[in-house]
Amino acid sequence: MPQEFEQFTYSRIPGEKKEGERPHGYAWLFDGHGAQFVGMGRELAQTYWPVRDLYKMGDQVVGYPLSRISFFGPEEAVLQTKFAQPLIVENNEACLRILREEAYEDDPRRFNNPPRLVAGESLGMLNALHVAGAFGEWGSQKAFASLMRFAAYRGSVFQKVAESNPSTLFMVSATKKCDQGDFEEIIEALQRQHGMNPALIKAQNEYIVGGKMRDVESMAEFLSGVSDLVKHQRIPTATGAFHTEEMADAVPYIRDYFDAFPLQDTRVPVLLNTGGNISTTTDARILEQDCINGVTMPVQGPSMVRYVEGQNIAGHYVIGEKGLFARTLRNNSENISIAEKIKSKKGALIAGGAVGAAVAAAGLGMLVYRKEHQGTEELSEDNK
Repeated sequence: MPQEFEQFTYSRIPGEKKEGERPHGYAWLFDGHGAQFVGMGRELAQTYWPVRDLYKMGDQVVGYPLSRISFFGPEEAVLQTKFAQPLIVENNEACLRILREEAYEDDPRRFNNPPRLVAGESLGMLNALHVAGAFGEWGSQKAFASLMRFAAYRGSVFQKVAESNPSTLFMVSATKKCDQGDFEEIIEALQRQHGMNPALIKAQNEYIVGGKMRDVESMAEFLSGVSDLVKHQRIPTATGAFHTEEMADAVPYIRDYFDAFPLQDTRVPVLLNTGGNISTTTDARILEQDCINGVTMPVQGPSMVRYVEGQNIAGHYVIGEKGLFARTLRNNSENISIAEKIKSKKGALIAGGAVGAAVAAAGLGMLVYRKEHQGTEELSEDNK
């Protein structure tokens, strides 16, 4: 029996619209850095031959056995940025291809039609660009090769810069005792006194901040003194303070890459990741600049969610085995909630009970999760 993988669905109330206008189209949202784990993609590759071929092609493009690292580890390799970034991007692509070519083959309204807009949280921007056509026609070998080449290059550059300037990321979140004003003061103090700058704004009261390793001790001491107001935790999957000025030395490398391999104007609007003006564009030069800005500027999670909600769309789909973007959605919208679980069996989505009606009426978003399943073909290091 083919692989089953769990999917959670997220419903939303459409934003403001003209009287009589119906929501249309879907947003596809991709996971970013932090989604990696040992075994990523292994079960999908066991089950679907297109995914096996995809991973083989990825290995050829990057020039090393990336699929072996993704499927079997070791964990210390999966956590290295030079491997983590291309394997996350490749896994997002594998999940999308399954959903397009297998899971919704009997329901072309969802994945067989182009999305209304695409977005990625941090690294997921690369998948958004790929689907939109920035690397060439989505589904072509040439475009996939361009995607993987850039993901591997970006990961190697980020690791090199992080090793030369040791830095890290921390999650800082407010407790129930902390009001918004206190939280903003704490974030400002982290920046001003301890060199810890916002890297990814997950919500108004939850930031990922980053800075130099040498400043971690003073930062931890400061946060321990306000432990009744905020909690903090180091991000174990981050090997550098991505999206902060600590990565400034990577900017020339990314700019030079686009000079050599420029992006193409896209057919689908792409939601910009960083900066104060969150909007969509199809302009390749603006998209390149957003990728460059994203090296040192924080990802604006709340602004991205507000923008998506402001569009008159029927729903959105979070694509990736961990579904990290779903947390950003939930943290920043009262209109998004877990509605129901559905499963993929034999290549077709099966929705039980009221879910089918909900899908038809409101549009649902989904994120792909792993599920252990007996009886699938085993993929080992020997027969990979």
